[in-house]
Amino acid sequence: MNTDRSAGEETHDWCVCIAGMYESEDEDLYDPPHVKRKSFLLLILLVLAAATLVVTGLALLAYMYWRRKQHEAHQARFMELFEDDESLQADLGLKEDL
Repeated sequence: MNTDRSAGEETHDWCVCIAGMYESEDEDLYDPPHVKRKSFLLLILLVLAAATLVVTGLALLAYMYWRRKQHEAHQARFMELFEDDESLQADLGLKEDL
């Protein structure tokens, strides 16, 4: 053991060492401001990208639904052309009575 030092100095050195350990742990726990800013900007970017994907997906689903309804309406109009319309045949004199 070093005889040049007193017990008080050794205790002081030990406390400084322990305090230094806590200070370094505190520094590790808290990021510097520029790292926090980058993390925040990355989070904002990810949220915006996710929102864009959701809105685009919903718009695509709405467009597909609209196109399907439009197609069904066109099919219904097309089928109307070939329906057997008795009143039209009677007006044109094409109806045959049995």
